Amino acid sequence: MPLSKKTLVKIAICYGFLVFVANSITIFCSHVCVFHEGNTFHDYLMAFRHKNFFIEPVKFFMTFFIPTALSIFYVLSAKKDDREEIKRRLINLPVAYSLISASGWIFACLYNMAEFLYIKQTYNVISIEMIFSELIFTVLEIILVFAICYFSLENINRNFVLPRYFRKGNISRQKGIICPSITVTFTVLYFTISVFPITYFAYLLETLEIKHNIKIDIHVFFITLIFLITFFLLTLRVAMLFKKPLSELIKKAKKIEAGDYKIYDNTIVSSDEFGMLSDSFNDMSQALQEKEFMRDTFGKLVDPHVRDYLLRQSIKLGGHKRCATIMFCDIRNFTKMSENMPPEKVVFLLNRYFTALGTCITKNNGIINKYIGDAIMAIFGAPVDSKTHSADAIKAALQMRQELAKLNSEAASKNLPILNFGIGIHSGTLLAGNIGAKDRMEYTVIGDTVNTASRIESLCKQYGKNLLISAASLDLLNTENDGKKTANFDFSFVDEAEIRGKEEKVKLYTIEDFQ
Repeated sequence: MPLSKKTLVKIAICYGFLVFVANSITIFCSHVCVFHEGNTFHDYLMAFRHKNFFIEPVKFFMTFFIPTALSIFYVLSAKKDDREEIKRRLINLPVAYSLISASGWIFACLYNMAEFLYIKQTYNVISIEMIFSELIFTVLEIILVFAICYFSLENINRNFVLPRYFRKGNISRQKGIICPSITVTFTVLYFTISVFPITYFAYLLETLEIKHNIKIDIHVFFITLIFLITFFLLTLRVAMLFKKPLSELIKKAKKIEAGDYKIYDNTIVSSDEFGMLSDSFNDMSQALQEKEFMRDTFGKLVDPHVRDYLLRQSIKLGGHKRCATIMFCDIRNFTKMSENMPPEKVVFLLNRYFTALGTCITKNNGIINKYIGDAIMAIFGAPVDSKTHSADAIKAALQMRQELAKLNSEAASKNLPILNFGIGIHSGTLLAGNIGAKDRMEYTVIGDTVNTASRIESLCKQYGKNLLISAASLDLLNTENDGKKTANFDFSFVDEAEIRGKEEKVKLYTIEDFQ
């Protein structure tokens, strides 16, 4: 059954019946065996109520009608099409109904006070005892009815209703919900099971003392008060035993959510369920940290896009055809240059070069498939789909030119070699997937498109250009992104070159470097 306003109304009606039961229990608990006989003020009050017999039914009607009207308004005022509002009202039903139900006893107290005022003005008699007892019992009645309503409705809501409509949880993240803390919950429970009965029996003892002239030692009341204070402090302490570890676990959970897995500490040390849960959190954080380390390491060995692709998919041999753009970039005369350099300097130079150029590729939705000596093979359009893979590759190449110029400018000041490269770009259909053996494979692309891109890059030296782009890549610029033009490039025709392994010649273009 989907959550709708009609569903909310049905649930509210069922909850309303439980509220009625809770109020009935409260009436019984608060009025049984309470003695007022022998009090002049009480006699006048009873005479007034006997003479105006309709007052009591009206009082009960009003005190129960107002909460009922508020409950109906609370449910029906939810907008029919606002699902978030309906969810919020459903979550808040136990607290809302408990507060509304308690309000009925406030109206009853105000009604009784109005009667007391009338008796005083009419007969010029007043009973401080009855006024005091009315206020005390009103507070106790409010606590009792709230506790019965809240604990019963919240139990039903958590165990039966909310799991049906919030299968993924996330209830605490709903906006506008009322969340009573553990301390408040324990305090309400304390007043319900301790203060209410003890105060009730203390009041009965006082009534018996007045009516039957039975002397009750004052120390009994004093000791009772000491017990109440002691038990209240113990209740707060027990609440803290729950609240503190839960708060720590919430902090740990938020750290894990933020990606910080270094939370295995001993802030919660106990042998109960909280201690077990904390130990499980610590074990989980260590496992997650290890997995994140392996994931991060994996992402350094292969492109992060490839890593995420492999982690999402089942790792098995095979691939699929797709249209993509391949880029090859090679340093000119690097082998001869590196012969006269110590290995440490060669590694430093390559790492500096690969880092700068790799950033240009990844910023434009490309992935570095592999480093082949001093060459880079990059893929645009696989494994992550792209509608602009040809334009992305050309943008990356132009940015790589700029980065190389910056590197060479810095190299001149640090007495490092000046580097030059050649870039070849070609687009077409290829096979992308996991290639290799069952126990050792890699994600790569194969096909004529890859071979052609490699051979176009090797022609850069022949034509004296650092960037060559095939006609196939240029043609895609007009069809990518559903026909929308993605970029303006100033191409110039270079030649119609023969490519080894291809029968037809390939038209090559470049974008002149004006730096």
